[in-house]
Amino acid sequence: MKSKMRNRTAQFKGKVALAAAKGDKTTADQTSNFDVQPYYLEQCSRLLRWTRDS
Repeated sequence: MKSKMRNRTAQFKGKVALAAAKGDKTTADQTSNFDVQPYYLEQCSRLLRWTRDS
């Protein structure tokens, strides 16, 4: 059975990106807290750094 792709809101992405940028919790803790994959944390964090630098 295929799983559906989740549509994430901009607010959720921002919350995940800020939590990843803080770095006060481990990646495993953050993935279980937000119910996302580790690569999603990296992607949101990279997007935050890219928008901050521009």
